[in-house]
Amino acid sequence: MFIEEKKKELAWKLKTPNIDVLQKLPRELAKDCLYPKQKLVMLTDEELEFSYNYEIVNAAGNCNDMFLASGWFEYVMAKNLKIGEELEFTYDKEENNIYVKKVM
Repeated sequence: MFIEEKKKELAWKLKTPNIDVLQKLPRELAKDCLYPKQKLVMLTDEELEFSYNYEIVNAAGNCNDMFLASGWFEYVMAKNLKIGEELEFTYDKEENNIYVKKVM
């Protein structure tokens, strides 16, 4: 049985939502890059040069709706992000790492 190889890299931008909510990951990332039962992903801030393993949670009954859970609120606070500020993300599959930086 042939299994299509998952994408190796994906980039996206988003505006910081209300900081007390989970950060939804793009459906394309959840569907094409991550694995349905994946529980952790590394997030590396390119400016702070800081990495942390973030828990991933799935929406009930939908493996393509994934969210960054534990650690996201602390990251937003450490970066002093305000609602509406834009972040740029790049996912590297080989490293299982999401790189993030604030768009100026």
